Amino acid sequence: MPWARSGVIPSRRTGPRTQDLLGYEHPLRKGDYVHTEFSRLLEEAATEWSRAAEAQRDARSYYAILDEMNLARVEHYFARFLSAMELRAEGDEVPLTLGGGRVVTLTPNLYFVGTVNVDESTHGFADKVYDRAQLIEIPLDRALIAAHVGERDYREVILAVWDATRDVAPFAFRALDDIDGYVDESVRLGATWQEALDEQLLQKILPRIKGNDARVETCLKALRARCDAEGMWLTAARVASMLARWEQHGFTSYF
Repeated sequence: MPWARSGVIPSRRTGPRTQDLLGYEHPLRKGDYVHTEFSRLLEEAATEWSRAAEAQRDARSYYAILDEMNLARVEHYFARFLSAMELRAEGDEVPLTLGGGRVVTLTPNLYFVGTVNVDESTHGFADKVYDRAQLIEIPLDRALIAAHVGERDYREVILAVWDATRDVAPFAFRALDDIDGYVDESVRLGATWQEALDEQLLQKILPRIKGNDARVETCLKALRARCDAEGMWLTAARVASMLARWEQHGFTSYF
């Protein structure tokens, strides 16, 4: 099935409000509907479905992408859609009220995709969400990390850091790209890559490490050994203080 377009909707801690997703009727101009990117996407998908049916062709696909959707409880802010998706599974089309009496049809060419992270800052899913979704887990593979780093001067160091932190505070491509840009600019300004990488480990990697898991201690000891060997004294000093807090309290964090 050909692809038409997608819309990316960012989530937030409190979850999108109904009007953030579906739009609303303007409070001062009766009959004037204030659309969102999301509501426009719904209407475009419904229009495409109708036109394709009239032309007796396959409808193009539309994708609503909810970014980091489990920052808030999905079964709360997405409840109306979960119910509609259940009804849509029993037939081709389901009406959905947007606001002010405006109705849009959820059609089979409209797909909802959500990205999620699973950590202490996010919410789990109720069974009703799993019942209506296909879960695809994307593992963080070391070979992919190594390929992304390429042949950078700091390749072996950053891979060793990734090995040490992967079980308690994994990082991936976005962090690697930020580190790469920082190191490149620092070298251009006269610093060594070792100095720049030391600063980036301190600024971007260590703040992720926290908790009372025994693996945190193992991680920090591995980092200390590597930083001492590479002469990365900024990171080594902060790791030492984090280890001291661990030994005293059985818990540690960057701050």
